[in-house]
Amino acid sequence: MIDSLFALGVLLHQEGRYLEALKVYKEVLRLDSSRADAWFTLGLLYDDLNMPDSALFAYREALEAQPDNEKAWFNMALLYEDLGKPDSAEACYRKALELKPRYSKASFNLGLLFAKEGRLDSAERYLKRSLDSDPYSARAWLTLSKVYEERGMREDAVACLAMALKLNPGYEAYASEDEVLGRVYSDPRLKELLE
Repeated sequence: MIDSLFALGVLLHQEGRYLEALKVYKEVLRLDSSRADAWFTLGLLYDDLNMPDSALFAYREALEAQPDNEKAWFNMALLYEDLGKPDSAEACYRKALELKPRYSKASFNLGLLFAKEGRLDSAERYLKRSLDSDPYSARAWLTLSKVYEERGMREDAVACLAMALKLNPGYEAYASEDEVLGRVYSDPRLKELLE
């Protein structure tokens, strides 16, 4: 019965019937407060409702029941970033990667976080790690290009931008207009690599 009730909550949530889903998830947790999946989906729901403190609470409860839930760690990191708490976000991304070393989204987001903070060596390391797991991520190639350009490594920046544009030509407008990537975009070597 409780599994059917939980499935109903997920269905309501997917249909955008958030308040009904909230009632169902709370009933599931009233019946069994140790269900990590119910706490996790409740966190997702609170996130959808733009209730970050409640979402963080739900993810913590999910982790209390299932400490090796890398997705809960990842989602907490996203919330901490949104709340302007980069140190907490970093710790959560690192925990997600400890649990799942080839978690490309966590590697990418941690690399992006480091890039925003100007920690370019760390940004490069985690963006490369992301690409090791997902070499078809145009966004990771694009971000790595920017990091290389900021580090004064133009040749590497050009090669990464070429990969990004081959994977997603739609990034061309962004690259040409971005202050940092615009310098890479105007490098004549880029056209050679794209031909």
